[in-house]
Amino acid sequence: MSDRAGIIYASQINYKANPAKLGRVFWRLSRATPEARGHDPSAVRILRGSPEYDAMVAWRTKTLPVDDHARELFVETLEEDCPWYRLTVQCQDRTQYFLVAKPTYIAPGLVGRGTHGFVAYNVGDPKRPFAYMKDCWRLVSERSKQEGKILAYLNTKGVRYIPTLLCHGDVSGQETATQKLWQHFNASSGMGSQMETRQHYRLVVNEVGKPLYEFSNGKQLVKIITECVFAHKEAYDKAKVIHRNISVGNLLMVPVGKTAKGETIYRGLLTDWEFSKCIEKRNLKSRYPGERTGAWQYMSVNALSLPCKEIDVVDDLESFLYVLIWCAIRYLPHTCVDVDHFMYNFFDHAETNDCGEYTCSLLKRLAISAGHLLTSTQKRIVFLCSSFPTFSDASAAPRDSAPAIATPILESSPSTPLADAPSAPLESCVLPSNVPGQDSHPIHAVVSELLQRFMWFYKLQELTHEHRGVQLPMAVDDSPDDLYSLDSSVRFDTDDSVANMDTDSSHGATFDFTYGSIPAHARDRITKAVINHRVFGEVLANALRDKTVDWPENDRHADQLDQGYRLESC
Repeated sequence: MSDRAGIIYASQINYKANPAKLGRVFWRLSRATPEARGHDPSAVRILRGSPEYDAMVAWRTKTLPVDDHARELFVETLEEDCPWYRLTVQCQDRTQYFLVAKPTYIAPGLVGRGTHGFVAYNVGDPKRPFAYMKDCWRLVSERSKQEGKILAYLNTKGVRYIPTLLCHGDVSGQETATQKLWQHFNASSGMGSQMETRQHYRLVVNEVGKPLYEFSNGKQLVKIITECVFAHKEAYDKAKVIHRNISVGNLLMVPVGKTAKGETIYRGLLTDWEFSKCIEKRNLKSRYPGERTGAWQYMSVNALSLPCKEIDVVDDLESFLYVLIWCAIRYLPHTCVDVDHFMYNFFDHAETNDCGEYTCSLLKRLAISAGHLLTSTQKRIVFLCSSFPTFSDASAAPRDSAPAIATPILESSPSTPLADAPSAPLESCVLPSNVPGQDSHPIHAVVSELLQRFMWFYKLQELTHEHRGVQLPMAVDDSPDDLYSLDSSVRFDTDDSVANMDTDSSHGATFDFTYGSIPAHARDRITKAVINHRVFGEVLANALRDKTVDWPENDRHADQLDQGYRLESC
């Protein structure tokens, strides 16, 4: 027997010697209700010729504005060899029905959340016919809430650049059972259940977004990430909520209008708040200390190195940086000639500590230690406005492939090592030859400054450890309000989100001091001032609003990751 909580099985039987037992199994299956056999009564099959079928296929021929992303994506899902369904969402005060076809996203694996994403036709709203549905098996525990309730709370607090809740609700009668059976048969062992209870759940939001990795150019990539960082900041400032699961798949682009030239304007959308947490409750004693959340590839060095560490604001900001690097390495020109090797050793690989736990990859540690993006041979990676002159090897040429999106660490682990991780000591960071200074891409300065900021954050943290023992400095999100006075002037608006920000006096500054020169009462404050919401946001925003920075319009490449490369956690 299996469900989304786990798999259990009985002891083996010899059905040749005991055919009656096998007969009883099939007899009971034949007598069981459809629900007991795994059928979902809230999902009704849509057959060819039915009114629902005709309503769905009619969208193929309807005349709508050009570049109607939601309609186009919905029509793409109308594949005849895939079953179509009418799905029910039972809200507290009403029942809503949505017509769906092929999922746009399917999470791998037999256990876990089992998330399916659909562009859904909302038959009850002709003015706004399309929405996005997330169908999953959510975790039922005292430390988790329905994502719809979290979104509703954030919406009421006025947090921008996040999804707008339409409806949500549990699917009645669909809760996992294997964890109960495990407890029943192992009650005498004294062991707690190794399985978690999961509940079938549906969430529907108004926005139908495009994946971040479909960005048009580097400038748009930075703009979308900037707006998602602002969403993160507003959730913290207005609602005291921290996201804790920043990844490429959770940053979307939503079309909001057209320019005078007819080009589509996109804004950022920070999604998937399922693992978020209210920081006001984080100091309470928990049965689950040090719960680690996030997607492995984008987790901070601290979070990967300290499995029991609570995720804080700085960890999420570091994850935003890795999202930027992930997209830039795959789709923008640069001097890294072996993208596959870099992606594996930076994002997917893991070291193991003395306790046998997976920890941070060495290449990610090296980048933070050096303050530069490096290859495993210690050569600095430079982002360029045009292709690297020596980038001619066929094995390193750009290739088309579908991007692999990581799943949360709660349901995945780092990829199984395919090659030795970089082990050479950090000696010198060699710049590649044949790189004209004027060909450096604006995104290179952004990545470099953010890496430098995090380098100093970790250096100051290490100095704090040396003088105070092993205790980490106070997390940014637990600090007194006056430490956030710098953030009061930060302003992002939908149309000119990066145009009206006050210049941060520390932008571009270098840090040259020793630990002993810092007054004891100021050490934590200085550590936090190196990187926070305002500093991170303004590094991105300054690069976008600076009129002297020439952003290339056609810098996007085809995917430079090998077509056969696959993240094992995806």
